[in-house]
Amino acid sequence: METKNFLITGMGRCGTAFLAKALDTSKKWSVTHQPDRDNDQQGFRQEKGAYYRERAKGISNRLTKPFYGEVNPMARLFIDEIDADIVLGVILRDPYDIWLSYVNRITVGPDTMNGWWNKELQPSLEWNYYYFCNDLRVLDSIMSNPEVVLISFVSMTTNISYINSISRKFGITDIGQIDISKKVNTSLNPLKYPLHTQSQYTLDNLEFPEKWRGHFDWFVDRWGNKF
Repeated sequence: METKNFLITGMGRCGTAFLAKALDTSKKWSVTHQPDRDNDQQGFRQEKGAYYRERAKGISNRLTKPFYGEVNPMARLFIDEIDADIVLGVILRDPYDIWLSYVNRITVGPDTMNGWWNKELQPSLEWNYYYFCNDLRVLDSIMSNPEVVLISFVSMTTNISYINSISRKFGITDIGQIDISKKVNTSLNPLKYPLHTQSQYTLDNLEFPEKWRGHFDWFVDRWGNKF
């Protein structure tokens, strides 16, 4: 039986770097994590259609390599533009946890700690919230295809047996040793931002706006048993 290459996507802050590193322990397969990442910031300033087509073309070309897999959260935004016969996967994480992970990773320097929510963070969050909610709808559309492999964030970060079972769905049977206790994508440099503490905020002390909850809850209700 022919072995297909694969592409795995999901939201940012959902363990894509962790999973790519785990799958890349295979000696037979080459698995990369968002290889176009350095171009993303520049790309966001371009016209979205042209930028997405350019990124999709790059992914499509890479997916022609033998025994190649890519874990790329950005691919969710232009998945229909990718021209390749592949196995497609999506990592699922609770959107509330993704949001908190994002907030706890934001650069908050000493000068903005006092009143940071009103002056610095709130405008940024409200701007990103719009895109975040749209991304949930995008993922929902992708996952409506029954052939898409759904990957639980909780299980893959706590259970090595689960990672092995998921890897086999993508054709990988020789996963190497994995340390699930070690974070791959850490937060801010503590020497540069000494007042910022990872996981400092929760939904309670962040005062998560009640009006936002409905835009998260529908996704939790529909997909929560897969997180």
